[in-house]
Amino acid sequence: VISVGWGGDIPLFPPFVGLGSLVVGLLLARILGRRPFVPAPLNLLIVRVAIFAAAVGIIAQVKSACDSEMAKQNAGVNFTPVGGIVTTGPYEYSRNPLYVAVCGLLLGCAVLFDSAWLLLSG
Repeated sequence: VISVGWGGDIPLFPPFVGLGSLVVGLLLARILGRRPFVPAPLNLLIVRVAIFAAAVGIIAQVKSACDSEMAKQNAGVNFTPVGGIVTTGPYEYSRNPLYVAVCGLLLGCAVLFDSAWLLLSG
């Protein structure tokens, strides 16, 4: 959860921020044109779908690993009280790997839709 505003009382959850970025990118593509960026050998739809599916699969693995590590440390999965700080698994590389996963999903969507606007909006 990112807290913004004077008192930090407006929570922004990563999936909603990612969805907002996706909507902004798609609106920009609709208004200003798609702006393809995927190179010729990879711009076939079936290849872009495969890349997107791989991104979704990686994100699912990261989410599963995060949940597992948090449960091991009794760290409060899904807004429950925190019993410890997790520094193993995906958390060894990122303070919040789910934010990184949302960025990866936006990258996968950018490849799927072949739109540079999605890269810029994320």
